[in-house]
Amino acid sequence: MGSDRLVAGGRPKKKSLEPVKGSDGMWRLDRVRHRTYSGMYTRTSASARTRKGCAQQWEIKFEKNRHKGSVRTVRSDAVTVRFTADDKMTGVFTHFLATCEKKVKQGLIKQSTVDGYERFIFPSTGNKAAKNSIKMATELGGLTVGEVGDPAFLSDYLEGIHDVAKGTASVHYALLKQIFGMLTLNGPFKYDPMAPVSNPYRSGGGQRALKRAERDALFELFLARMPQNPYCRILFLLLLGTGMRIGEALGLRWADVDLKDGPQCAVIYICGTVVPGPAGGKGYRQDKRKNDGAPYYLTLPMWLTVELREWRAKAGDVDEQRAVLSTKRGTFRSVSGLEGVLRQIVGGTAMDWVHFGNFRDTAATHVKGKTRSGARASAQLGHAEGSTVASTYYIDKEGYEHPAVDNAAAMESLKPSKLERDWNSGAV
Repeated sequence: MGSDRLVAGGRPKKKSLEPVKGSDGMWRLDRVRHRTYSGMYTRTSASARTRKGCAQQWEIKFEKNRHKGSVRTVRSDAVTVRFTADDKMTGVFTHFLATCEKKVKQGLIKQSTVDGYERFIFPSTGNKAAKNSIKMATELGGLTVGEVGDPAFLSDYLEGIHDVAKGTASVHYALLKQIFGMLTLNGPFKYDPMAPVSNPYRSGGGQRALKRAERDALFELFLARMPQNPYCRILFLLLLGTGMRIGEALGLRWADVDLKDGPQCAVIYICGTVVPGPAGGKGYRQDKRKNDGAPYYLTLPMWLTVELREWRAKAGDVDEQRAVLSTKRGTFRSVSGLEGVLRQIVGGTAMDWVHFGNFRDTAATHVKGKTRSGARASAQLGHAEGSTVASTYYIDKEGYEHPAVDNAAAMESLKPSKLERDWNSGAV
């Protein structure tokens, strides 16, 4: 029956909402059938001396009647976009980003997060846009929701991306999980097509701690494949000897480094990170850590202290606000640029599964293994739950005391076995 197709809480068909004038001169809408939000069938009537007045009275009664039997609040301003199996994925991607922008306004996510999503979904514009980068809109935008929303297709797609760009495959997996979660609620699917699909990034080497032989092999690759870029050597040692995130390492300034003298270990202040600019623009340093993590002081092992002293001497007379790993022009290097460098270093080798996150896992695993303390490992990475352990007091140049995480003794044994301070004359 036609009435059985009425939507719960929905409006009746427009043709049934035409007031009729009676012989007495009154306008009426008589017993118009509809459903309440709780699914019950009901009827609403109204009458008035004018056509407009009748319609207005009916609307008032309709709003009251369709809430019968339900105490929940139903948003009358909500506009739900429904997708069908024939809709193109380009429209889905656009709607997904629009919903993310609303979450930014609500304070649920950051604008930089949405900008990152957009960079992975849609091709960038401009002269510096990479022509061979993998974008979801390019790969999937012309297909329909029904074509893409198949677990086997999605798994094959992610495995194909993983073969050429492991990190990109992981991001695409995370985005598709969100997008098809949205489509399960607002699309043709009763069950999430991404539910049985696994993250291909975790099935390879994955993000785990590097073993001693792997650390040594990776260090040799950094030296052999980037001899013209000595900063790559320091980058490797800095990440290995601290467990910092790549953005934090690139955001480290000389003002944040106290190299000390003689047998004293250096102390660094981890207080900022390099992030991408809006819509894929030039990156910049923000004066806070990722996820608003608290800044902290960290004591370095002696081998890294010695290396940084050598690097500082080679840098010469530079501004204290200059990045430790700055470009030749004195600017901050970008995370995406360094990720590209890493892919050049490990590409085509047995270490091609390595990502910068492996350095962070290595530092944490090493500290925990040497100290038998998960809290000390947490402190090494700057997590709040470990902030009260593994601390000594560091006195800065102004004479102020600060708690500093000190796992230097444990980190000393992370020194690469073939570490030599053999600086070449290549470009910094």
